[in-house]
Amino acid sequence: MDDYQSACNAVTLQSDKRGFFKNFAETVEGAGGSAWLKKFSKLTSDEQRIRTCLQDTQVCDIVQGTLLKVQKIFRGKAASFAKSKMEEADHWLKKEKYDRALASANLAVVRAPTPSKGKNLFQEEGSILPMSLLIRSEILFKMSEFQLCLNDLQLGLKYCLSDILKSTAYLRMGLCYLKLGDKNKSKISFTVAISCGSEEIKEEGHKYLDNLEENLVTPAKKLDPETVRIDYADDLPGISKLISMTSDKGSGRYFKAAKPIAIGDIVSCEEPVVSALFFDKHGTHCLHCYRRLKSPVPCPSCSGVAFCSMNCLNDGMKYHKWECPYLELSIGSGMSILSFLSLRIITQQSLDYFQPYQQNNEPKSYEKVLNLIGHSDKRDAKDFLHRTLMALFLLQLLRHSGYFNSKINKVDKSLTSDKGIELTEEELKIGTLLLKFLQILQYNAHEIYETVFQKDNNKTKGATCYIALGIYPSSAIFNHECQPTLGRYFSGKKIVLRAQRPISVNEIVSENYGPVFTMKTKDQRQKMLKGRYLFDCKCVACKCDWPILGEMDPEKHYYRCKVQACSGIITDNSKCDTCGSSRSLEDAKILYDTYLEDWNRCVELMTDGKFREAEKLVIEYVEGMSKLVSQPSKNLCLAMEALRTIWANNNGNVSVLQNKAK
Repeated sequence: MDDYQSACNAVTLQSDKRGFFKNFAETVEGAGGSAWLKKFSKLTSDEQRIRTCLQDTQVCDIVQGTLLKVQKIFRGKAASFAKSKMEEADHWLKKEKYDRALASANLAVVRAPTPSKGKNLFQEEGSILPMSLLIRSEILFKMSEFQLCLNDLQLGLKYCLSDILKSTAYLRMGLCYLKLGDKNKSKISFTVAISCGSEEIKEEGHKYLDNLEENLVTPAKKLDPETVRIDYADDLPGISKLISMTSDKGSGRYFKAAKPIAIGDIVSCEEPVVSALFFDKHGTHCLHCYRRLKSPVPCPSCSGVAFCSMNCLNDGMKYHKWECPYLELSIGSGMSILSFLSLRIITQQSLDYFQPYQQNNEPKSYEKVLNLIGHSDKRDAKDFLHRTLMALFLLQLLRHSGYFNSKINKVDKSLTSDKGIELTEEELKIGTLLLKFLQILQYNAHEIYETVFQKDNNKTKGATCYIALGIYPSSAIFNHECQPTLGRYFSGKKIVLRAQRPISVNEIVSENYGPVFTMKTKDQRQKMLKGRYLFDCKCVACKCDWPILGEMDPEKHYYRCKVQACSGIITDNSKCDTCGSSRSLEDAKILYDTYLEDWNRCVELMTDGKFREAEKLVIEYVEGMSKLVSQPSKNLCLAMEALRTIWANNNGNVSVLQNKAK
């Protein structure tokens, strides 16, 4: 294994820049020594590796001594800080500085202690969260965010808002329902407010009750999101019947076109079997659905993550309850998001889920992951050791979290030590699974992204922002080409792959693993692919050493033969270099100039943010150009990438950020 490949492997496990895990792994490696590491390299199963690291006398003291130090470290609640931010939010609210007020209120809500059942909820500490929610609801109402305002009011009431303030909350709920066009719910809310409110609240409530029809707002009709239409294959979840899987010794499993595929056809639309938000996005995005946070719903226990709604909170707590107490320890260890994703495969399911299933049942999600390639035969002893230690660290987090406590299990006495770590049979099984996941995820993950827009001088500028990592077992089967045939974007957590050019029957349908020929030279691509994915790329862009986009001559074109079945190029004498057919170069250039005018119009529409109008024109341009020229063609490359951008903007994850005040 060369140095670059070793570096690629290491970064998928832990960071070089922070955390204690790297030092822990290197200390164990040093204690074992080269002879011990050579012996470790001869182990043939992940279970043997787990046992050896816990049991072998040369390393077990360091391994177990470190694991026994695992303790809860997470960003807890802070009542005094939350109270100061609540007061700050109220200050900016009164000055009508709503953006500043919302920012302060969000901090107050996230950091405020959750009121505990059975305690005096009206003590100052227990009242901070419902009070902060009430203040934030007023801010959101002023910003015309009526649904978010309503969510806060409902959450504040759940957290036992004081009786004095309940009438205010119900009155504001009635106003929100009026703005949202719900007459019946607004009537109920006003009635409740009147029943428990002061004379002032009663008077205001009656005023709205008496004029419901007059104050009721008819909400604007929302555009229905584009429906994804795909005829799914029976044997591969998320994969279209337009393609079929095949395999050979040299390329492994891959997809070919089973039918003619047109530009824009969807060949994959797949939910992840597991996904996780990047650590640095915990403060800006929902932990569960990955939407940007406008008014975060807090985790009841920690301040390190937040959710966009109560639904996401309820769904997310199914796994976060195990991760929460050790989240800052996990991040502080320096583990990669891939390592955390291995943990998430376990925490998102109950322990019973990993028990053997009855014959003829559908494969479970983790079994689909186990069917993916992990290149275990190409790993060296050091890499295996470090991954084994990470698996043990993740397992210890699970043990401390109480994940295994629902069952009394038989202890595997062969893993009993003087240090006191005793793995049960089920714990050993989960540890072995974690080690297997740490090998597989490295080669099979997709980065989930959103497109972030800011308006500047009436021109729309978008940027790709990577927010999470997901595993898509069916989509992971696509092989790589440096000139991709598919455009990838994400709708929520779903990966969507669409054809960027016409694809003929039996033609290989490929994705791109990162290095695109337009942006990286052949040597750069080959190094990246060999280091990260352990293969030498033999696609046409590499075989022919196509130039990067900046080095392409915009005046040089490779005009295609007019014979549809021929892949030849027209030479300077107007003859095809393959079949000898004639094509007028002058006519081809005239047609190219016509297409160029169409392309310039497409660019204008996209620059103005008119992506839906641009889509049809760009598809027509790529269809025409694909028949006229062969790659590499600068404008054709730009147009194909434009299609991916258009689809991502029209149907994918999009966030629009306000410009900061200068």
